[in-house]
Amino acid sequence: MDETFDYVVVGSGGGSLCAALVMRAAGKRVLVLE
Repeated sequence: MDETFDYVVVGSGGGSLCAALVMRAAGKRVLVLE
């Protein structure tokens, strides 16, 4: 499996998830890791 992400967010706290949602809304591919 070969996937490419624009951003990797480490942690799933409120700020991290908010940042990931903003980047996703901007059309970026985001991976959130806990």
